[in-house]
Amino acid sequence: MEKRKVLYLMHVSWYWIKQRPHFIAEQLNGSFDLAAFFAQSIKLNSQLIKGDYPSFARPLYLLPLQRFQGSKFFSILSDFVNWIQLKNQLVESRFIWVTSPILYSIVSRKVNCSQVVIYDCMDDFLEFPGIKNNPTVYEKVRLLEEDLISRADLIFTSSENLREIISKRYGNSREVMVINNAISSAFLSKKRVNIPIDYNSDDSFVDIMYIGTISSWFDFDIICESLNRFSGIRYILIGPLEITPPHHERIIVLGPKSHEDLPGYMEKSDALIMPFHVTDLIKSVNPVKLYEYVSSGKPVIACYYSEIRSFERFVYFYSNGEQFFHLVQKLIDQQLFVHCESDRLSFLQQSTWEGRVHRIVSLLNEF
Repeated sequence: MEKRKVLYLMHVSWYWIKQRPHFIAEQLNGSFDLAAFFAQSIKLNSQLIKGDYPSFARPLYLLPLQRFQGSKFFSILSDFVNWIQLKNQLVESRFIWVTSPILYSIVSRKVNCSQVVIYDCMDDFLEFPGIKNNPTVYEKVRLLEEDLISRADLIFTSSENLREIISKRYGNSREVMVINNAISSAFLSKKRVNIPIDYNSDDSFVDIMYIGTISSWFDFDIICESLNRFSGIRYILIGPLEITPPHHERIIVLGPKSHEDLPGYMEKSDALIMPFHVTDLIKSVNPVKLYEYVSSGKPVIACYYSEIRSFERFVYFYSNGEQFFHLVQKLIDQQLFVHCESDRLSFLQQSTWEGRVHRIVSLLNEF
């Protein structure tokens, strides 16, 4: 039986750190004839991970000036360039999968009534600072998302909080389904082998590791204060930089790493951390990193918000600075214990991308 075609539009580059759109695309490709187009700027970006993209994926080149405000010429040129790249796949596809309202605007006028549109929403886009702090851009994106939601045949969100926000914001009466993030079975089963690491190992320090994008939501105030209080700790930061971290001899910035190498890096750590400002943006995040952190068998420390309550058996939560510093002290004293492996594996085996996408495929097969 011939597989039905899916045009899969993802707003993150395949060369960015691996996120929800990457994992879902990999799993969907087994059940459908998938053509995944990932947003890729023509400008070079040193934060991207080197490597090849899979055969079912290809870059969707975006003009650097396409967001140039007030220029109708560049808007028309950008739409034309994008359309040339997508037109054949759009015409032939039964399903149009979209991870961003901005990308949907490229194809919205060309989607016909017989095609099934899926909106997979992983973030509250209107809460990103670059959108929230610019009234013109905010209103444009809000209208694009409203249009996408009104057209979508299926709407998924990565978190319960995000589902509630979308339903209230747009008065949508149709069901919005929560498909949480997850961990891949391959990552879960990957052996923690020694790999070459590009920083100096030093057993005299307790190494606390962060893996993910380093942006405005990263709480460097609490990190720097902990460095002042505890001379025996270091922070190892892995991931692309959207802001410049403070300069400190015990903050080691490694940049982005291949996803397959992350277990090896985690094995070198003494603990893993998620130190975020709990903003409205963060409150809607169901972090992939927490699933992967829990798999490491290392103590995990994270800021608390209700969306990650399901991790409470496996993660040490804090709600303020003093609670954070108390946990760091316990880590130094080797008093942060990891939940037994069988319980962790049971939790994670019920939270795999394979399981999440199996549910998605069942829903798509109803069309």
